[in-house]
Amino acid sequence: MTGIHPRSLPARVDPRARRTSRLLLAVRAVAVLTSAAVLAGSGWGWHLLGVAEASVHRGDGVPTSGNTDVSGAAHAGRAMNLLLVGMDSRAGLSDAQEDANSTGGSDGELDTDTMILVHVPADGSGASFVSLPRDTYVEIPGHGEGKLNSAYADAHHAADGDAQAEDAAGMGLLVQTVSRFTGLQIDHWAELDLAGFLQLSSIVGGVQVDLCRATTDSYSGAAFPAGVQTIEPDQALSFVRQRHGLPQGDVDRTIRQQVYIAGVLRDLLSADVLLDPAQQQRIVARVGDSVTLDRGLDVGDLVGQLQGVRPADLTFQTVPGLVNARVHGADVLQPPSADAVHAFFADLGAPAAAPSSAPSSAAPAASAAPAPTSGDYDTPQRTAGDTSCID
Repeated sequence: MTGIHPRSLPARVDPRARRTSRLLLAVRAVAVLTSAAVLAGSGWGWHLLGVAEASVHRGDGVPTSGNTDVSGAAHAGRAMNLLLVGMDSRAGLSDAQEDANSTGGSDGELDTDTMILVHVPADGSGASFVSLPRDTYVEIPGHGEGKLNSAYADAHHAADGDAQAEDAAGMGLLVQTVSRFTGLQIDHWAELDLAGFLQLSSIVGGVQVDLCRATTDSYSGAAFPAGVQTIEPDQALSFVRQRHGLPQGDVDRTIRQQVYIAGVLRDLLSADVLLDPAQQQRIVARVGDSVTLDRGLDVGDLVGQLQGVRPADLTFQTVPGLVNARVHGADVLQPPSADAVHAFFADLGAPAAAPSSAPSSAAPAASAAPAPTSGDYDTPQRTAGDTSCID
């Protein structure tokens, strides 16, 4: 186990939809924040809030047991920690859409392959998106150790009840697992299905990205040249799903998702959207119809915290310090020590250090932070305004 140096980062399940096989789609979950961004720029926000509340689906609340903040640093004031969850639910997709997007058939699995912790500070100065790769090896409360993406399925299969009870059990254990891993209290969760992602992609149109090299992948249907290009709506799923053929595999896939989310947010924060009431209403209604939120998440509160946010205020990163390991015959991503991981996430809410106005000859104070390490993967921090090339 190695350590990481904590870095300063500027920040249900719809019971009607049965969960199916694994698929990373972090972009689906970003609809919660994109809706907030659109609302924040509108002079008729109260009307749009009504549209959002009327169309959004609601699931069970966030568990309080096994969901606590061990540091207090990242949960001061009205700061919010939101777990974005993407699952492979093909509900609402036609056969043609499944074929066009190379989603394949369902194998009955319930693994959650998209998990992003979003921290919104109390002052609403931005938001930090931290991707949690699916193969991260963690302790799952009551179930021993395993891959992070198995927590939901473990509780879902063990639940004795109807579909809603099974979904609630799955999300509850996932929240507890993420809380234990990060050391943070998870205040809310949000989930989008596959059809919702396609709706979002069609609303915003193409997203411009820059690829460092050409890449193809028969599994996801990805085929992209090198250089600056526009990912059209019908290419979006292939872009965010690809992991085969990428230097860092699944970690590069999380970076792909972050870049796509950033592009969506740039578009939704643009003047074209902020000055177009009709477009705003279409976005809010269509996104709201596809997203499921916990019962306690007040959309108006989230909007209020994000007033005035800019692309440069939104940061993205994959949890650092992960190393390749093999456990019981399975390939996993071994995280640093619990203390190191908790220190990293606690730093999400730490205020920036004030610059000194005078030089000091005193020796620097000893730090209790774990020793820095990059792990086996490059997980740089970027903002929504960063357009540098990726794999």
